[in-house]
Amino acid sequence: MSDKQITLTPYLHAKPGAKAGEMIYALFPFDMGGGSSGYACLGQVEVTLPLPDVDPTAAMVETLEREIAATREASERKVGYLLEQISKLQCLEYRPEPSHAG
Repeated sequence: MSDKQITLTPYLHAKPGAKAGEMIYALFPFDMGGGSSGYACLGQVEVTLPLPDVDPTAAMVETLEREIAATREASERKVGYLLEQISKLQCLEYRPEPSHAG
């Protein structure tokens, strides 16, 4: 850990846990109370955390590279599906009905 710290002011929330009397607490950057999340907003709090000794630029690049890989995988699945549909259509033979003009 580095000696640097960061102070944030997120919103503290609480909701009942699965066990009787249990309370689950969570921090969010905005007020999540009153919605379908089940959390009640207890107010804004000040939290000071040590900054990890991590290069944020490298971490962001790594995140984007993972997103590229996931997008590429999803695209390849979609292209495979489309190619399969084309293949099925190409197996069909077009036979126009004879015209009965006359």
